[in-house]
Amino acid sequence: MAPGGEGDQGNAVAASPDKSSCSEAKPALTESPEFGQSVGFLLSQLGFAVSRRFHKLLEDLDIEPRDFGILRLVASVQGLSQNSVAERLQIPPSTMVAVVDNLERRGLVERRPDPHDRRAKSLYLTEGANALIGEATSVAADLEFNGVCKNLDDGERELLIDLLQKILSGFGLPPNIHPGILSEGDIKGTEN
Repeated sequence: MAPGGEGDQGNAVAASPDKSSCSEAKPALTESPEFGQSVGFLLSQLGFAVSRRFHKLLEDLDIEPRDFGILRLVASVQGLSQNSVAERLQIPPSTMVAVVDNLERRGLVERRPDPHDRRAKSLYLTEGANALIGEATSVAADLEFNGVCKNLDDGERELLIDLLQKILSGFGLPPNIHPGILSEGDIKGTEN
């Protein structure tokens, strides 16, 4: 019988790609990755570096990353109640009060009575905050495109974002909320 014929299963198997041989090339997911090849380690290393750099860049504007996140949300929906902002960003109410007190002292937000609930306060940006958000957004974009993603083309950046969002979803982390603005223990689903 000719090689590769009906009765010659050995060659037929060798000629067709065997899915189990492909998986042998990669370490099993239960094995420990080589030093420096762990996705978690690389994400942690990059996250630490980016966080430090972003914090340092925002220092020049006299703003913290947490403040920037809150100001951006308030800018996108002026008049949200302080409680709604805290809920959307998953910031504990006591922490939110202190942060908004600081932003108000600095003249970046103002609390106004909520027209629908006299017990609640609505948050609005001041003119100074609008200018600051514009500057901070430029700093963030520059870090994103000329720092973090400078060695990636547009397609690679989009693919990376998709993969990272998939990982975040597996951890049960809410989208668009940085856990750095939460108090320790407030991140659901990440307890050891």
